[in-house]
Amino acid sequence: MDRERKNYVAAWIEKAEQDLLAASIILDSGYDEKPYGTVCFHCQQAAEKYLKAYLVFLDVMFPKTHNIGQLIQLGVPHDELGPFHRGRCAFSLWRRHSISG
Repeated sequence: MDRERKNYVAAWIEKAEQDLLAASIILDSGYDEKPYGTVCFHCQQAAEKYLKAYLVFLDVMFPKTHNIGQLIQLGVPHDELGPFHRGRCAFSLWRRHSISG
């Protein structure tokens, strides 16, 4: 992998880490009523950015999107042994066991 692509992967990871840090700071705040929706937003953003970093690592082009399912589907054909293998990533498990509402 060339230096430019490594830097691009690192940039996506750094952005994801910042979202996780923001979620952690909110959860660790001293307030009794925490904005859990905001925590979930930052966690979703982190997951999306980690997926984008992984797609860049795999050299897979992706559109500007916030659709995690679409990002996962883009990675599946290029990832025979990794986290997308046969849809057995955490997201696919979550989708099968999520509560609709």
